[in-house]
Amino acid sequence: MRRSIFKCSLCLLCLIFMLLGCGSKENENINNIENSEDGIVHTESSEGESTELTGNLEEAFPVRSEDGMQVLEERFYLLHIDDAFISNEFFTMEVPQELVGKISCILELDTSTEQSILKKVSFFIDELAEGYTPKEDAESCFDLTDSGLGWMGSIFWDDFTNYEEKGVLEDLIYRSGTVDISKMSFCYNMLVAPVSRYVVAANEAGTGAYFLIKPSDIQFMQEQEQMYQVCSAALYESIDTFHPTVYPMEKSYSELFQEGFLPPEPPLEPASDVLWNFQEAEKAYAWFTGYGEVATNWDEQFTLKTENGTEIIYAATKHIDFRTMKELQNYLNCYFPERTVKRLLETKLPGTNLSLFQEKDGVLYTATGHVGEIAFQDYEAEFCIVENEKTENIENGKEGSAEEKTATLWMLVHANIWGEDIVEQLAYRMILGEDHHWRVTEDFELPIQKLLDSIDE
Repeated sequence: MRRSIFKCSLCLLCLIFMLLGCGSKENENINNIENSEDGIVHTESSEGESTELTGNLEEAFPVRSEDGMQVLEERFYLLHIDDAFISNEFFTMEVPQELVGKISCILELDTSTEQSILKKVSFFIDELAEGYTPKEDAESCFDLTDSGLGWMGSIFWDDFTNYEEKGVLEDLIYRSGTVDISKMSFCYNMLVAPVSRYVVAANEAGTGAYFLIKPSDIQFMQEQEQMYQVCSAALYESIDTFHPTVYPMEKSYSELFQEGFLPPEPPLEPASDVLWNFQEAEKAYAWFTGYGEVATNWDEQFTLKTENGTEIIYAATKHIDFRTMKELQNYLNCYFPERTVKRLLETKLPGTNLSLFQEKDGVLYTATGHVGEIAFQDYEAEFCIVENEKTENIENGKEGSAEEKTATLWMLVHANIWGEDIVEQLAYRMILGEDHHWRVTEDFELPIQKLLDSIDE
């Protein structure tokens, strides 16, 4: 038993040294271990001397803080998770009971500011860490994907200043249609990140967020894989309970620009035209499908009766872009192909021969009261716009034209419908017309309708 504990602890120690950038250094001398005023262990390394560090991890760092953490260096803490609720000066988080006593985490801090900020916390399975030998060229926990390691993932801080250093900030804003970093994760995954990452918690300014990143390629023996899958699944289910005590970079984009951290807020054109026109098409399509209703003026109305005597109240439309049927048609032509516009304008109220829109004395009216309990915007989504190469125009049977430009609008959609949580990835093809308007295709269907269809399936 003692031997097993020794092996596990020694392997975790190797892992810790790799995280400290010492993966290739076999000898480090820790010549000074002393308690700080707050009861936390601090270590100092001397220069020019080297002594092999051996022995049990608990013996090397015997004193813990009140939070149960061991300070490995100024920026690194080790925490053995032996309680179902983690609470320390850096973050709080609930831990599934089945993981208590089986996992540990290493905290990395950013000490460049007056108040230390949590930069990264990485989770490991203690038993699977046994037998691990760090790679000589490993620089961070992102390299810990070797057989038997037990790294389940890391929660790390990322903000706009890092994006600018990588040269991807303007492209992400251009393609996601937002300057809110918490809504860029989906686009970042598609265009930049080698592995998937997910927003766990974002600051209020929208300029930074804590992300979860998972290992992309882990190989285990069969018995290890089962343990890893069970433990990691339990951890991921509780990851949303992570809450930092302090959020870094709580400044707006404009404030960061004024301080010289970021370039001027980049224009969202023309990528935003794709997103804008899609959302306008979605809104208009909802008028004809019972998921939305155009604004109306109830001071101007009239009533029509259906064949069975039911009265339908029509109210004057109050939309800035159209006042007549012709203007409505022109408006729809900006977002839909001609055949789709024709089909929409021929829409009848369910069970009647009455059109949804009626023009009377040069004023456009719309039927009221036909909207269902679910609206077209009852979901949250992240977007990623990918512009495609020019292709032949076959939308309206016009083959042979190589001047057509298309874009794909990718959506990661989250919704809760009738108590059921739904997450879907959708893709919509958009076509740029000769009049420079982006339009949806003839097979367009509302995202909310696709989500409802997924429930029925």
